Amino acid sequence: MDERKLDAMLKDMAAELPNEDADGKELERRINRRLKAIATRAVLAVLAGLLGLLLVVSPLVSLFCYNPMKKQKALLESGGNELDRYMSTYASVFLPYRAVYGTEVKNKGFGIYEVTLMMPKPAVGKAILWSSEMEVIYEVRWGRWYGKKNTERFQVAVNRFQMMKEIEAVRPELMLLPDSCLIYCTLALPAPVEPQELYREGIHVHWLRVEQFANGADAGISLDHYIGGRTERSGMDGAKLKEEFLADLDILLSDPELLQAQGVYFSEGVGEESRGGIQFMNPAAMLEAVRDDVATQDVIRTSIISVSGRKQDILQYIDEVGAVFMDVDYVLLSSWSRE
Repeated sequence: MDERKLDAMLKDMAAELPNEDADGKELERRINRRLKAIATRAVLAVLAGLLGLLLVVSPLVSLFCYNPMKKQKALLESGGNELDRYMSTYASVFLPYRAVYGTEVKNKGFGIYEVTLMMPKPAVGKAILWSSEMEVIYEVRWGRWYGKKNTERFQVAVNRFQMMKEIEAVRPELMLLPDSCLIYCTLALPAPVEPQELYREGIHVHWLRVEQFANGADAGISLDHYIGGRTERSGMDGAKLKEEFLADLDILLSDPELLQAQGVYFSEGVGEESRGGIQFMNPAAMLEAVRDDVATQDVIRTSIISVSGRKQDILQYIDEVGAVFMDVDYVLLSSWSRE
């Protein structure tokens, strides 16, 4: 209230007072009541403005920013929702030994969301769903994804093929391990082969990189058991895995903005001389090229695989498939140990 309005208000109040109010106490009481009413109206106006922001501005911001809540709410006939399927598919294509078992999205307002993935550490065995240990948490602010907790589990190791060493350089260290240990490792073969040529008793094939000639994207397919709407892939031949791989790429290409946020990488060659960890600036275009390339093939083939098995089984397997490079990803003292 400006000074002129205040003066006018005081004059009106003074004119209404009885003549016997010589000490001005009645005037003081009326002024206090009027000021309280003005303050109350001001507070209510501020609250109404804040409510308007919440009811109008926040939904408008969500319309113009990426909203993962929409995929969370889109339910699938096979069970789960579109966000579950997308994140589990991304893990299948790019992240050996890892799987997403569920997702949760919380709307924080004004285009800010908290996205939680249920994703255990690699090679840990049993895990309790929806326990805090399994949580991988992102904050999505105005379309950009920021890691909050355990997000390294959902990221590509960009130099994983550069870390590979020649088999004969690794074998002496493998021989020092106890026979009871369980070895998780990535192997590079001398030439691409069909997946069914790689299956052996005692060896678990977790993931294989799909051979393609479009651009060298580090895209592959997981053969790990998955509880959900996905077909059981263990033991599939190259023709069936081709169809599964193309279906996975279609899912990833259905949301280019989410694909851009997570990223696609490529490597050339293996070992210290390779080029690794290079991220595509336009991942959707790159994956479309991969899809077109693989679609023309009769079956998929691979020259890089991630497997696990006991020490003696792994040593024998290396010789049988003729692996030339190797990187040891995890070693457990036995099939019972989980750390």
